[in-house]
Amino acid sequence: MIDPLCILPWTHIMVGMAGEYRICNAQSRANWQIFDKNGNLCTVMTHTPQQAIESINHEQIREKFLNADWPGACRKCRDAELIGGSSLRTLHLANKHWQGGAIEILGLDLRLGNFCNARCVFCGPTNSTGWYADHVALRGELHFFGDLR
Repeated sequence: MIDPLCILPWTHIMVGMAGEYRICNAQSRANWQIFDKNGNLCTVMTHTPQQAIESINHEQIREKFLNADWPGACRKCRDAELIGGSSLRTLHLANKHWQGGAIEILGLDLRLGNFCNARCVFCGPTNSTGWYADHVALRGELHFFGDLR
């Protein structure tokens, strides 16, 4: 069994295309929104990166990792490792700057644009303009950022 510890919930924050905070870019799309302790969605318009990394979602994921349990939002890394591959988690475990325990932002992943003509199978219109036409054909709409109210 793989020890599931990941340092990203302690050291990393991501800002998605619509200004929403996320735990990391490998996070499951089903669980991507993060909320503060009052239940408010964390975005760059409403929260600082430090407030976002202290979100209830980060807290729950840190607790699961400390209990040697894989959080549902982290299944991409788990699945890649179970078949012998590497993952974002294993890449960041090599980070020698984190001393453990403390919440300290060491990495900030900013997604400031989505101009890309590639259509990678793991991507979509939020990260690649190459997917726009297919998204409209499949879904009948161009809206794809989710509800960020």
